[in-house]
Amino acid sequence: VWAFAEAGKPAREVFKSIGNRIVALDQAGSPILQSFGPRDVSTLVWAFAKSGEMHTHLFEKLADRLLALDLDSFSSQELSNVVWGFAKNEEPQPEIFEKLAKHIVSLDNLHSFSAQELANTVWAFAKAGESQPMIFDKVGSHILALDNLHLFSHGDLANVVWAFAKAGESQPKLFDKVADHIIALDNLHSFSPGDLSNTVWAFAKAGGMPSEIFDKVADHVLALDDSHPFKAEDCSQILWAYETAQIEHPRLVEKVATYAKNKKIMIDVETADEKSQETVDRRMHNAEKEKEKE
Repeated sequence: VWAFAEAGKPAREVFKSIGNRIVALDQAGSPILQSFGPRDVSTLVWAFAKSGEMHTHLFEKLADRLLALDLDSFSSQELSNVVWGFAKNEEPQPEIFEKLAKHIVSLDNLHSFSAQELANTVWAFAKAGESQPMIFDKVGSHILALDNLHLFSHGDLANVVWAFAKAGESQPKLFDKVADHIIALDNLHSFSPGDLSNTVWAFAKAGGMPSEIFDKVADHVLALDDSHPFKAEDCSQILWAYETAQIEHPRLVEKVATYAKNKKIMIDVETADEKSQETVDRRMHNAEKEKEKE
């Protein structure tokens, strides 16, 4: 399943057959998952989630196996893949998130976690709606202690601030650090429309953020031509963010409104806050597609 998921090839029947077989063996008294170690479990969770193949019964069995395993034997990548997979496949397993949160918080440090693993971890907890302030405190403190954020991609940064804002975890110093980093960049060419909209959404949601971050994004958007694929949710979130943050930028408003009119897309600022999750899901899906092309 890892190969099919990594290749991004449609293989619904393959995933369904493997999932059904594992569940059937377990129900028949031959629980094959009992022989699965950390790498096996995390790979299976990751593969089904990345392929978009949902298998509730299989994930229930995987959750049982995870609860029985010692998380000390999991690498940072395996921990991140597991929590990311359960969140992406929208499998409600509170016990899994609680166990993973307690384990990660108990670690002496998070030096073994890559920037992407950190971002994916907090994204997963926010996406799943799991209230675990301790995990956000741990990750936030780690990022604040870093000398710089150069190892974080534009997508990682967007995921981090989105996750903290979505979870309602107030970390002004963390947001200031990310804002300073983005403001200092020569340009925002590597930011996708979804990255831009979710970044300003997060800063507006957090409140009390420096106007310079909004100015930076506005200047970038104003310099773009109509070939950039902004979706209705992107446009709506951008306008919602500037309105919520009380940042007046008439030229940006006009640019976004004109773009929406020319592209015949409907802007709905009133529901933009509620739909931020849809934009994040789409952005992450697109990012995965881009990685497959590389």
